Amino acid sequence: SEAEIAGFRVISSMILSWLPPLLFSLMISNGIDPKWGMTAMAVFLIFAAFLLAVGTGKWEDILLESGRSEAQDVEIDDAEILLESGRSETQDVEIPN
Repeated sequence: SEAEIAGFRVISSMILSWLPPLLFSLMISNGIDPKWGMTAMAVFLIFAAFLLAVGTGKWEDILLESGRSEAQDVEIDDAEILLESGRSETQDVEIPN
């Protein structure tokens, strides 16, 4: 299921990645003012931002669904820092909510 969604995203982005530059090029080559070409490009970005805002869940929910949490990430990062520094003692780390 996750692989299908990831594959759909990759194929969609590959298919549609040429559309905004093509539209801009066609507008400029047909004598339309470049500010309108840039406006058309901005519309694509605003639409993409809207889809991300509406189509995705909360980051905490995504982490829980994947089986990870921010607390686990902090513990792993602290262990890596201790290993890199050669220290063997542990420190209490306050995790922000």
